[in-house]
Amino acid sequence: MSEQTTNIKTLEKLIFEILSDMFFVFPEDEEPEMPEEVYEGVISINGNTSMYLHFFIAPELAKVMAENFIGEEMISEEDILETVKEFVNMVAGNYIGIIDPEGKRELGLPKVKRVKTSEIKRLTEIHKYQVESCFLGFWVEE
Repeated sequence: MSEQTTNIKTLEKLIFEILSDMFFVFPEDEEPEMPEEVYEGVISINGNTSMYLHFFIAPELAKVMAENFIGEEMISEEDILETVKEFVNMVAGNYIGIIDPEGKRELGLPKVKRVKTSEIKRLTEIHKYQVESCFLGFWVEE
């Protein structure tokens, strides 16, 4: 198995663990449908080389994640954005601990925006999943 495949499997495992443990949502074995819009969360991992982790979350899933994480049903757009940032930060923080146990790399700050899926570059490189009947994807930019 190549290093890239191993890294993708590691990220996939982390994503699913964090989704279930922190947000109480679970992946399904269905082929996901790409929504017209998603929240795109991005964070950099910097060191000798830099990489960016991109996450794409359907608005319906992001809302459920925010409701479950915050523990309230009255969720604002700001709550959703902050929840997606927290998710991105949790995944990246755990991932950097695995790939860099010596602590030589640094995390950037997570950024989140809502984008039309037609505007996403490298759409074919996104690893796609269905979670709670909604789309979730990620892409590693190296």
